[in-house]
This record gives sequence, C-alpha cells and structure tokens, in this order.
Amino acid sequence: MAAPLPESPTETRTLSPEEKRAFFDEQCRAVLGISGKEFIRRWDSGEYADLDDVPENWDIFEKSLLLAFGRQ
Repeated sequence: MAAPLPESPTETRTLSPEEKRAFFDEQCRAVLGISGKEFIRRWDSGEYADLDDVPENWDIFEKSLLLAFGRQ
C-alpha cells in the first residue's frame, strides 16, 4: 500500500525502507506489469543493457531511477 500523500506540496515525509520497497514494487507492477524483484533481476542480468533511448523504453529507464528504493 502506498504511503499517504503529504497535506501540502511543501510538506515532506521520509519513507522507511519497507515503504520504499513497496513504492518501487507498486510502480513496477503498475507500469511494467512485473514485480520490483523481477525488474531488479532483469536489470542486474543485463536484460535491459542494450535498450535504445526511444519512447517505448522510457518506462524502463524511469523505473531504473528508482532502483535504490527497490534495493533497500
């Protein structure tokens, strides 16, 4: 379950490691249709290494920016 949004745009909230992993997993499932663990496995195995920078692959590149959350 996603963490609740802050009350105002200027309010921030620190996520626990569990919340970070859950957020990463939710994003991967919603956008790519795979779990966060599966995305990390594919990333680490090099499955995404040769992807071209084209719109069809942008979702994968965007999720790669969240890898630190998934590795918590």
